[in-house]
Amino acid sequence: MKRFYFPALFFLIFILVFNIMSFSNNGALMLNAINSRSSLWDSIADRSLFDDIETIYSDDFPWRTSFLSLSAQMDSLKGFSNKMSIIDTEGINVASDWKQQTNTHNDSVSENASKQMPESDGVEEDLVNTVEMGSVLIMDNTAYELNIYNPDAISLYAQTLNAFKSKLPETVAVDAMLVPTQIEFLDDPEVKALTYSQSETINEAYKQLVNVNPIDVLETLNDHANEYIYFRTDHHWTQLGAFYAYEIYKKALKSESDTELALEPYQTDVHYELSNYLGSLYRVTQSEVLRSTPDIVNVNVPKSAQSAVFYFGSDLIGEPNPVVSELYSTPEDEYAVFLKGDHALIQIVSKDACSNDKLLVIKDSYANAFIPYLTADFKDIYVIDPRLWEGNLIDFVREQKVDRVLFLNYALINRFNGYNELLGEIFN
Repeated sequence: MKRFYFPALFFLIFILVFNIMSFSNNGALMLNAINSRSSLWDSIADRSLFDDIETIYSDDFPWRTSFLSLSAQMDSLKGFSNKMSIIDTEGINVASDWKQQTNTHNDSVSENASKQMPESDGVEEDLVNTVEMGSVLIMDNTAYELNIYNPDAISLYAQTLNAFKSKLPETVAVDAMLVPTQIEFLDDPEVKALTYSQSETINEAYKQLVNVNPIDVLETLNDHANEYIYFRTDHHWTQLGAFYAYEIYKKALKSESDTELALEPYQTDVHYELSNYLGSLYRVTQSEVLRSTPDIVNVNVPKSAQSAVFYFGSDLIGEPNPVVSELYSTPEDEYAVFLKGDHALIQIVSKDACSNDKLLVIKDSYANAFIPYLTADFKDIYVIDPRLWEGNLIDFVREQKVDRVLFLNYALINRFNGYNELLGEIFN
């Protein structure tokens, strides 16, 4: 016999009243969650309704911005010099959209991270101890996510890709591109004492790959590190950074084929700027330093992308849309100008591609600024985000007769297991 929790009912009534008073959108979301339940009382008893409420409130609660702003101001007091400060996001992976359970970040990972952290030269000990998943360093008007060392996650990444490759027909090539973030290219002893080397993380993962082609963009991005290849207030790279990585990928493709390189993808008359962008790292820190120096999203629409259209939906059904469009951007997410943000499945059909090959990109949001360039090279491009997609990747590759697969992610996915576990779930 199910127990009835009077405290739970009281809490539900309190939340509903609280939403009405706050004039937030949560009231509507809450009612939708309640109306979708076949039995309200059963959902209260088994606590499933409260799982939905927790999901709603994890990203959106009344006065959230005000609370974050106050928290950021207090956290900024932890600065250890005039130019640096740490804001602790309490274990939240600020750069991810996937449904990562923070309790999977166990104590052993934190222990490994502290053991592998470079020696601190003059950095306050209490500050070093704040380095955990989600900690953000703010320095020189720029926000940087801090990396930790997780050998289990690194190995899981490689093993997952190896297992995926082993299940495919031998004719299907598989590539892997792990993209470092801009903190990797800072030559500052204080910074290096706070974050584990991403180049070592990437190289360790690449060494464990079997029959998967590693695409190394570290050197190229380092060569252009003084250019505007990363945003200051957002965890993503800019389209310029993505372009330099695309050139490396083109060379890798060229080395396997006699196909002529496509036309220079910057040959276009379509260019515009989206100004005053405050990105993801600003949103989670509410830093006044970041607010004072917003980003500019420079958008160049590759020539081939102008003739391509994409469809999104689990059944590849949808209206044709441009690959890059200013209409997709919002004040909260100017980066959505590329591919209209993240979707479970996108199909891009390019009329001007130099080959009839089919490419599958398995990605996080770092790939969004990169993919428009690929329209010069592949007639059909399928884009799957494992954080959102449900299906079987092996079946998908066979059914769509995919010729090549590219895993494209930013390197910090290997701080924890969540993303790689999702990958394993969709091809087993």
